Amino acid sequence: MSNTGYNVAQEMLHTFQKSEVATAKKTDKISDELDELTNEMKRLQVLLSHVAKDTDDSNRVDWSSNPEMMELVDEIREHDSTSHIFEHGTYQWKGEELTRLTERLNGHISRVVSPQIQQNMTRLNQIGQESNETLEIVATGVKEANEMIRRIQANIQRAR
Repeated sequence: MSNTGYNVAQEMLHTFQKSEVATAKKTDKISDELDELTNEMKRLQVLLSHVAKDTDDSNRVDWSSNPEMMELVDEIREHDSTSHIFEHGTYQWKGEELTRLTERLNGHISRVVSPQIQQNMTRLNQIGQESNETLEIVATGVKEANEMIRRIQANIQRAR
């Protein structure tokens, strides 16, 4: 194999490796964001199911004596993106308060969390497509390098 062909093949491989490392970093970051959003969605859905389950006949929810639910509410309060859902220090809601709480939970899921999850999925698909395009470019480069090597070897044979 000639040095020229070898160098071209090495450069193509190096370019591909750099691209794959960059792609992996982007993918990891987006996957971490997606995991965080998925966990947020699960917490909110668990909370909504408990609101529905724990609502009594007089349209009230009282978690002031349920440490597990108080902890979940506090966890949601502490999160920057969901802190607006609960007023501080409240673990009981009735009537219109309960209706507004449910609306805030559903609204946050539909306006914030779901679109962000969809956006991240789109970004991951786009990165996958870009990675495939890079792979195609590298494959074309390797074919061209192989053709160059074949021509050089043929020229060497003719020169002998």
